[in-house]
Parts: sequence; structure tokens; C-alpha cells
Amino acid sequence: IKDDILDMRRRIDEEFLDSQGASIKYRHGGLMDLEMIAQYLQIRHAAEHPDILRRDSISVFEKAGELGLVDKTAAAELAEAAVFWRNLQGMLILTAGDNQSDDNAASQLKRSFGRNYSSLMFETFADDIQRTAELVKDRYARIIGT
Repeated sequence: IKDDILDMRRRIDEEFLDSQGASIKYRHGGLMDLEMIAQYLQIRHAAEHPDILRRDSISVFEKAGELGLVDKTAAAELAEAAVFWRNLQGMLILTAGDNQSDDNAASQLKRSFGRNYSSLMFETFADDIQRTAELVKDRYARIIGT
């Protein structure tokens, strides 16, 4: 299972990272990696723990933590990262349309934040993006591999 997922990730990198830039969905540590972790946990543990079969990744992470399939802290971090990326993706769709690369997102979000928040908040938010991606990459490596 792990080899198949790692191969799928390699193919996604080849197909999307060049054309999409570092999008919220395809970047390492982004939404796609979260979905792969959730699907891996379901495939790996469904026979012994059918309750792991859920419709969304957040519920999968929460149940995996409850069942002890992953550390509760890791499960909570993954669920929180999924909420973060989904909310960010929603904001980007509203502000940047189809061009959701990090470079374009930064300017679109800064313009949007500038109307509503201070520039300091935007800079902190950019750090949150990087921190969330790093956390997901770490959990991906620990759960699935590299």
C-alpha cells in the first residue's frame, strides 16, 4: 500500500507541480497529502477497525486518534491542518480564482487582508502556511514514508 501511495505522489509531482506551482492542493504538505494520509489509514486499518471508514479526512483523523491508530496529538494536528487548508482554499477561490499558486495567492491574499487586517497579520499568516505544510509533510513521512 505504501509503495502505491508513494508512487502516486511521485506521479502527481511530475504532472502538477510544474504546471500548478505550489498550489494549496498539490504542494508537499497540502490537501493532497492530507487526503493520502486519510486514505492510507482507512485502507490499512478498515478490516480491524471499520469505524475508520469516514467520508472526510477530518473525521478519519479524529477516529484514528480515538482508536489509537495514530497519536492523539498527531490526529488533532492533521485535522486542524485539513481545516486550515480547506479554509485557505476557499479564500483563494474567492480571491484568486483558478490561479492558486503560492505566488499569486500571496498577492491576492495580501490585497484582501489589507482591506480587513493589518499587514502584520498577513505576514503571520504566511508563516502559518509554511508551518502547516511542514507539519503535514512530517506526519506524511511518519505515517506513509518518503
